[in-house]
Amino acid sequence: MKKLIVFFTLLLITLFSCYQKGNSDRTDDELMKIEIGPDDLVDEINLSQIIDDFYLVQLETNENCLIGNINKIVCYKNYILVFDLFNQTLFLYNENGDFLRKISKRGGGPGEFLELQDFSVDSISNQLLLLDYQKIHKFSFDGKYIESMNIPFIASSFSLLPFDNIAFYGGAQEDRIIITDNSGKIKRKYFPYSLRSRINPLQPISHYNNKTLFDIPFCDTIYMIKEKGITPFLFLDFGDLSFTYDDYNNLSDVQKQNVANYVHSSNIFMYHYLFIPTRKYFYFAITTGEVAYSGFYDLQTGNKLFFPMKETNNDLFKASFQFFPLGVKNNDFIFSLSANSILMSTENEIITIFFFPHFQLVIYDGTTVSKGPVHIVCGN
Repeated sequence: MKKLIVFFTLLLITLFSCYQKGNSDRTDDELMKIEIGPDDLVDEINLSQIIDDFYLVQLETNENCLIGNINKIVCYKNYILVFDLFNQTLFLYNENGDFLRKISKRGGGPGEFLELQDFSVDSISNQLLLLDYQKIHKFSFDGKYIESMNIPFIASSFSLLPFDNIAFYGGAQEDRIIITDNSGKIKRKYFPYSLRSRINPLQPISHYNNKTLFDIPFCDTIYMIKEKGITPFLFLDFGDLSFTYDDYNNLSDVQKQNVANYVHSSNIFMYHYLFIPTRKYFYFAITTGEVAYSGFYDLQTGNKLFFPMKETNNDLFKASFQFFPLGVKNNDFIFSLSANSILMSTENEIITIFFFPHFQLVIYDGTTVSKGPVHIVCGN
């Protein structure tokens, strides 16, 4: 199935929330606080109300680059890097969406892997780093294997730190945050494993203004990793809807075995499970009861808005997709959708597609799928 990625630039969120002091001028030593409650939630929204601009890039599809599911997208220099956890493959495309190569060789030999969990980019050495079972494999952007490094633990996610260390989010029953040097030797560990934090977040480690941040499940605080320790960076205040440590400690042993199910079914708590920052906006995915919400916080104004992921009316280009970002590029959030969803949503209506970079005009008849990268889609 053909895949597209869409880059959204947000409007300043001023229509849906009262003005309050923002956090753009805080210092590293100040704890940021964001209050989120029922008054910040709306039942539905049009995409045009929150998106200032967008463009689409269609990823080339052939027998060598069949994507099953996109879990993470990183834009680096002229590359678009797409990680498919299901197919255990890292795909490399150019900025126009043309397929270049993939890294996907499973096995136990040099340059092969057992179970990929994540990838990162080393911008200093200009290398790709792939997280495997107790290993990190290094590749060039030409897809050539360089070397592997052993790590004495299991991890589900990782990121390079600015002070020549590596941060890992522990998998299985490992500590949640593990800091190593560049050779994989453990230097520090934080947050021992518990049933409360047994779920592996989708993107637990993020970056904001040259800072490395992380969050753990069912915790109302996002932390910053410093050279000599960690410190609270952001406190999410859900008021009376917060799931506190006292709430957790009062659970039965059976309930602790499946904290997520309890929190969902109780319908009395609100918590976040994804945090993605840019310089201007923070994105949150939060849940209250059985409903999942996407939301943005404007760092300059302090305004915020949360809306149901499945109730976003795409009035911009008529394609159905879940409002769930998979990466960022500068201040733009990156999403994924199927190219076929655009065709199916038109019901044979003729749509105009402008191609990048030459802006060649092509008319769809509702049955033909273009082979080029899509830049903008609009109704005729």
